[in-house]
Amino acid sequence: MRRWMLAGAGVLAAACRVGGDAPRQGGNTMLSAAKRFLATLDDPARSKALLPFASEERFNWHFVPKERAGLPYKQMTDAQQRAARDLLRASLSQPGFEKVSTIRRLEDTLREIEKGAGPIRDTELFYFTVFGEPSERGPWAWRYEGHHVSLHWTMIDGRVIASTPQFL
Repeated sequence: MRRWMLAGAGVLAAACRVGGDAPRQGGNTMLSAAKRFLATLDDPARSKALLPFASEERFNWHFVPKERAGLPYKQMTDAQQRAARDLLRASLSQPGFEKVSTIRRLEDTLREIEKGAGPIRDTELFYFTVFGEPSERGPWAWRYEGHHVSLHWTMIDGRVIASTPQFL
């Protein structure tokens, strides 16, 4: 039991470092970036990326390689990918962004090691999902998720009120 508690404390400490100053900055930077991201999407992409805030999917998080709700990076245009990266940057400290990017790139290493024997490894199968319409009033949230990464932020009235769960 003690080992699990120590492991959990380590994950929590890592998650706190990833967020850096983002929660203290408030949601304005995230709000602007989320609006810019959604503005780049056509209707089919938007229907994947934008779900209701009350959706049960908001509580369905995983860090294993699997298909998820949301818009995968792989299905985005270059402009959408830039806007998605900007949203991620707006939500993390620079070291946090670099850590998440490094974890994503490790999919290439895993693909080489597993030689096709494991699950599909793809650096572009990381999903962006926004819950509720980003606004200065009321609730909205967003999630970035893929293998070994599950990051979530919830905003109410323009303020980040939660940045959990976060798993790296």
